[in-house]
Parts: sequence; structure tokens; C-alpha cells
Amino acid sequence: MANWCRNFLTFSGNQEQIEKVVSLFKDMHEKELATEHGQLPSFVSEKTHPAWIFEIEVDDDSDGHLSFSTKYCPNVAVMVLIAETFNVSFEHEYEELGCLVYGKSEYDNGVLFTVDLEREDFDQFSYDEEKDRYLFRSKEYESDTEILETLLEEKIASTKEQMPI
Repeated sequence: MANWCRNFLTFSGNQEQIEKVVSLFKDMHEKELATEHGQLPSFVSEKTHPAWIFEIEVDDDSDGHLSFSTKYCPNVAVMVLIAETFNVSFEHEYEELGCLVYGKSEYDNGVLFTVDLEREDFDQFSYDEEKDRYLFRSKEYESDTEILETLLEEKIASTKEQMPI
């Protein structure tokens, strides 16, 4: 049984192109319901990109926001192909905590920027079973969500600082 990676995307760019992307995901959603099988856009080869898309969720008034699941890890390469095909940009957040996958990708004008948390990032906090709380930097948290968001934001900022202008 696969561990499911949740993917949250926001496409941006020309509104007409965004509508085409949303339509693509709505069509894949309908095909998934009909076939009970994960989907890929017709222009993506499953041989080179076998990261099927499952549990697609697109609101009628989506405006470029959507979510879906993939097995084990995100399918950033497929999202890049979609962005290139429709000449749009995206922000892609993803998580599969069972495999310590938590990160964010941004794609704009042909440039992909990706930051993922590593094992040493996850090792910065712990769970106290007696208190039913997460411990991070001398503070207690009810959930690990705020901790992971903080770690990712810090890593993104640090990575961008190190990039040449």
C-alpha cells in the first residue's frame, strides 16, 4: 500500500490559460471517477513520468487552486510539463510525513525553485507522549504543522539568500 503525498497547487498567469489548466484537471478528475485509476495529462508519457495523479480536487471557482494525491512523493516534473504546455507559473506545496517529505516548488518563466526539508530538519523537533505535545526550540505545540511551516520558510529564505542575483 502506497503512502499518499498530498499536493497543493496554485497556477498563475494569463487567466485564459489558467482556465485551460483547471479544465485539464477537471477532465482528469472525471476520468479518474469513471476508471477508478490515477490520471496523467494526455501529453505526458507514463514511461518517463509514472507519477499518477489521484483524488483530484478542483472547485468550480478554483481560479488556479487545486489539490491531489500522488504515491510517496510529489510529481513536480509533471507539473512543470503542464506549466510549459499552458505557459503558466505555479506554486506547489506537498507533504507525505510518513516518508519525511515536506516541501515547496515554484516554477516561473522556465525556472524551477524547489526546497525540501531533510531528515536533519525533522530531527529539530520531538513529540512528548506524556504531554501530547511537540517540542521545538523550547516551546510546545499541539501540532507539527506550524513547526514544519516554520522550518520550510526558514530554509526557503536561507536558500534564496545563497542564490546569485
